[in-house]
Amino acid sequence: MSMLANSKMMLGAALVCLILSAPLSMLSTGAVEGAVEDNFETFPADSACANSDCSEIEEDWATSTGERSYYAWNLTNPTEVMAGADPVYEQVGPFDYDITYTREVIEFNKDAGTLKYSESKVYTCAEDTRTPCDMEVTTTNIPFQPQVVGATGTAISGIMDLTKAGFALQEPSTMK
Repeated sequence: MSMLANSKMMLGAALVCLILSAPLSMLSTGAVEGAVEDNFETFPADSACANSDCSEIEEDWATSTGERSYYAWNLTNPTEVMAGADPVYEQVGPFDYDITYTREVIEFNKDAGTLKYSESKVYTCAEDTRTPCDMEVTTTNIPFQPQVVGATGTAISGIMDLTKAGFALQEPSTMK
């Protein structure tokens, strides 16, 4: 076979693949969406409920545990910051916690396929934590700081307005 014939065959094969790829891709993506909907439509109830009316709950769903590690930024110069200096932070951690999730079914509607439940989390310091969980960490109260600055000016202004109003209401004869 010559090089030209081989190139024409390759070009033809590429053209056929290109023409077929458009309708095949639409078919395959449509099938994937349907498969996902079919398999996950009842997934919450299937994983939580031990029976069809959800009067009994799967124990591994009702109570589960996880582990998390957290880091914090410790303010190393709080006295200086209160005097107006820039804050200096040091990263501390990791603080390792065991988290216990407890779930309770509130309502199950089989016809609608809905499951309503409440979940609570309990954080417990892990026994093998690398940093003690009772370590004191100093930080600025970021949401509070702008309020302090803004509220101080507003409070002083409000007090001044009240004072002026109080004097304005008095009779001129009673003022000394």
